Amino acid sequence: MANQEKEPILQSGITAEAYLQKNSVLKEWLDFRCESVNILYSAISKSTNELQPGIDIRWNNYVRTHGYYSGIDLPSMMNHIDSIRANAFVEHEDDLALVEEKVEHLRQFNDLVQNRVHWVAAIDIRGQNQAILEKSAELSSYTGCNGYALSHYGGARLENLEAVKRGLKKSKWAAHF
Repeated sequence: MANQEKEPILQSGITAEAYLQKNSVLKEWLDFRCESVNILYSAISKSTNELQPGIDIRWNNYVRTHGYYSGIDLPSMMNHIDSIRANAFVEHEDDLALVEEKVEHLRQFNDLVQNRVHWVAAIDIRGQNQAILEKSAELSSYTGCNGYALSHYGGARLENLEAVKRGLKKSKWAAHF
């Protein structure tokens, strides 16, 4: 199965669930992976809290859909983490439609998290279009996130940071700026 071409599978229209039914070894592997990640984060959380209570155990979530298929069961993993950084990097694409898709993804992510952990939305500030960065900073605040993490700032121009600040002034947090 490791050498299997994915395009014919994707074009077949088979659902992920049906594919897993036909490939029980893959399902067993994904279950094992999810369980292993949870065990690892449980041990990290327990050990860290014993050594230094109050240290934030953060998960960087890069998966936009169906985390299970990448080996992450986020709902159960939230028992072992304190916060999440939701990475949905689109701003560098300079496409407003992608920002709107990101905002919808973050709203759905918030529904999944349901205030169980603190989470921040990552904003990729490498883009060339300051209007996109401004809009992303403004709209992402209404998704339920608790704040932002500015990503890839090493490649960002000062104008990009100023665009994020303008967006924050239009956000739900405007009173703080």
